[in-house]
Amino acid sequence: MTISGVLIENCNFDVGDDCIAIKSGRNTDGRRLATPCEDIIIANCHMKDGHGGVVVGSEMSGGVRNVFAEHCEMNNPHLWYALRIKTNSLRGGFVEGIHMRNVNIGAIEKAAFRINFHYQKGDVGNFVPHVYNVTISNVTGENVKQVISMRGYERSPVQGVKISDCKFSGVTKANQIEHVNNLVMDNVSSDFHS
Repeated sequence: MTISGVLIENCNFDVGDDCIAIKSGRNTDGRRLATPCEDIIIANCHMKDGHGGVVVGSEMSGGVRNVFAEHCEMNNPHLWYALRIKTNSLRGGFVEGIHMRNVNIGAIEKAAFRINFHYQKGDVGNFVPHVYNVTISNVTGENVKQVISMRGYERSPVQGVKISDCKFSGVTKANQIEHVNNLVMDNVSSDFHS
């Protein structure tokens, strides 16, 4: 069964964990079924306390594609990330076509945007994850400690991230970018000074 064509609209999340968690199977089961979650729209939602506003993984061995998040409000000093993709080489799988636009972030505890191939056990497996084509536009943040935290693998970098027309304040930590190819930042500003 394919999980596709999902609309999440006009919802409030205050959960203490991932607000919206998009998954497609864990390890062997996910690879056996090979059924991606795809074509998901998230609109006009309000995310409060949680580990992430819109989260992909970590159980995404079947793949995730075409996720669109727009016109959302994320505001809580205990909300870790606005957009989070988490995986490792035990999970494998792919993430392709994640798009966020017109989102207002009030307060974020850790980083606005997080892509992490070293989640939990790290790089100890034989199934290399792939992340392609992530676009983020017209996102503002008023109290964001860090804008970007992205860690791919040298043998499998995060590919094709574009961040445009975004503005952040309250930034106290420099961006973390490891093994990311084709990162484009266009008209992105923050008040961080090293």
